[in-house]
Amino acid sequence: MRRLHITGYDTQSGLLVLETTLPTGVEALVREIAHIPPHDGDLLGAYPLDGSQIAALAPHLPPEMAAAPVNFFLEAYADDVASGQQAA
Repeated sequence: MRRLHITGYDTQSGLLVLETTLPTGVEALVREIAHIPPHDGDLLGAYPLDGSQIAALAPHLPPEMAAAPVNFFLEAYADDVASGQQAA
């Protein structure tokens, strides 16, 4: 199983500065908002999210994240990666 994450990268350094795991059950909504093509069933890669997309996802994000001045992306990780465990 995979988990969907919204990540935020500093616009100057490119470093990851914010990350949150989206709640289960919002994948269909996230796919629509992020314009994920239907053929990308596994959500491979990172999808950039603009301000209007982050605003639409705001109910599922921590309040400080929605207003942060960073470059946002939608990324998917396997559960073992998301929990910090090594895959066997």
